[in-house]
Formats: sequence, C-alpha cells, structure tokens
Amino acid sequence: MVYQNGDIDWDTGLPISPDLVGMSKALKRVLQECGLWREGLRKQCNAGKKKKDDKIVESAEDFELRKVDQCEKGPDCCAI
Repeated sequence: MVYQNGDIDWDTGLPISPDLVGMSKALKRVLQECGLWREGLRKQCNAGKKKKDDKIVESAEDFELRKVDQCEKGPDCCAI
C-alpha cells in the first residue's frame, strides 16, 4: 500500500521518484497492481444514496449493505 524502491510508474514505465518511497499509493495504483483497475471505474457509486438539501446522504447501515451487495448496479459498479 506504500511505494517501495524499484516501483515503476504505470503511465510512463519509468522508476518512481525516490521522494515517493514510503508514501501511500493512490486507490487507482493499488487496483492496477491487483489487476482490478478498468477505465471508467468510479471510487464510489451513488446507488442507494438519497439526496437531502442537494447533498447526497447515506446511513452507515445502508453503506455497509451496499458494500456487501457490491452495489445495486452489479459487482463492477465501483471500487467499494
């Protein structure tokens, strides 16, 4: 979950900057390394959320149920 010496930048193919060693990797990078990244993948979907005063809200219980069910839109909906 953190950059190590010898890690390669996925976009350029070049070694990462030494300044990044020990820093946390972004979600996209972790998913790429696990072979789970695909273009258009959202970090979190809005399935099951309700709007309140122009803000999207969701109870903790609804969030946990959505995680277990892999979202209402199917298992490839988002990265949750």
